[in-house]
Amino acid sequence: EIHPVMSVRAFGTKERLDYVHTIQNSEPEKERANLALSDAIALIAVELGKNPSEFSINDYVKWFAQTFGGQIAKIRKLGVYHGHLHLQNITLDCRITDLEGILAVEKIFSTNHYEDLKKHLNEKELTSEIIYKSEFDGGKESLNDFLNDVANLTGKLSLEDVDVCLKLYEAEYNRELSVAKE
Repeated sequence: EIHPVMSVRAFGTKERLDYVHTIQNSEPEKERANLALSDAIALIAVELGKNPSEFSINDYVKWFAQTFGGQIAKIRKLGVYHGHLHLQNITLDCRITDLEGILAVEKIFSTNHYEDLKKHLNEKELTSEIIYKSEFDGGKESLNDFLNDVANLTGKLSLEDVDVCLKLYEAEYNRELSVAKE
């Protein structure tokens, strides 16, 4: 059995989650958003070795939720804070972008970012746990917004589907955190 050390995606999409959110004003825009979403779903299906015609929107959003939860946990395990996990910084193939603002959590306490972040999070004092929780919560909020946008665009996701995905996000986050650093 082979356990790759690293995987590299040869192809991806530049389309961000906010594209599905902001582009739904007219029928041509809805068609374009559906096409971008369909392309991302097909890309992920092929990457997973699945037949794209059998990989449903539900399969995709579950994959997305789990993958995203794992990525947020990995960011935490690295001891860094992205701080900008919103729909414009996550692609439809679940890559986190705009990494230039990432800060080591330990450095936040000794820089001017401390006061800014304290004010932003509306906290009297900051701890690493508060910072990591805000990252987790920000990711969950972005995921929830994205899932609701997909539901509105496609009409194929129920509130129960959204809830299942949010639980998958949290479960994968916790599972990844429990995996020992290597």
